Amino acid sequence: MLAARGAQRRVLAAFVNAAAVVERVRHERQLTLVCAGKLGGFSLEDAACAGLLLARLELHGGVPDGPSARLARALAPRAADEVRALVEGASHARELRSMGAAYARDLALCAGLDTHPRAFEVAATRP
Repeated sequence: MLAARGAQRRVLAAFVNAAAVVERVRHERQLTLVCAGKLGGFSLEDAACAGLLLARLELHGGVPDGPSARLARALAPRAADEVRALVEGASHARELRSMGAAYARDLALCAGLDTHPRAFEVAATRP
């Protein structure tokens, strides 16, 4: 969220609310997708989620711009079973499962596709 603190709008996206996010932002003329990452580094799941959003925005006339967008787009899962395999197979998922059953349940919820009908917008912050 800090990386996007100067944005006029910030919409939180995940696999679970991807359809709602696309519906919320599809009429924007320009978007910047910012992946959360993990501890300041690259996260495959985040990049793949960005790719899924880009793929869906392309259906509404969006055009991915730049090498990062093209890479994310190439990583986009095509179906719910691919999302589940990606999320559950990630290194972060292994860490969460090792922390106990409650974290494993959270992981199962996060591995869904379009299971949450709302997109959440976070108010812009002033620098």
